[in-house]
Amino acid sequence: MPKNIRIGDVWDSEAMDTRLTGERYRIYVNTDYVGDKMGLNAGEGEAVEDFLKSLGFSGYTIEYDNKNIRIKTDDKDLAEKLRNHLQEYLDLR
Repeated sequence: MPKNIRIGDVWDSEAMDTRLTGERYRIYVNTDYVGDKMGLNAGEGEAVEDFLKSLGFSGYTIEYDNKNIRIKTDDKDLAEKLRNHLQEYLDLR
């Protein structure tokens, strides 16, 4: 017999995102919010760093905590490029 599903269970998209995809990490470049990275694995922060390295980026630091990935740089042009590439990366995920 099928399990009963409440309407709230179906339409609560935030709860469904958490159940289906695991953790959500907020990504920032300096103080600018770029977007959310949904992940199933504990190493999602490293995946972002690997992505940036694969594009040849350097001159930044990355800090991780339980819910945030913060990328910091003093170079304003680099910060803009990082934001643009990360936005594309997040749109594809």
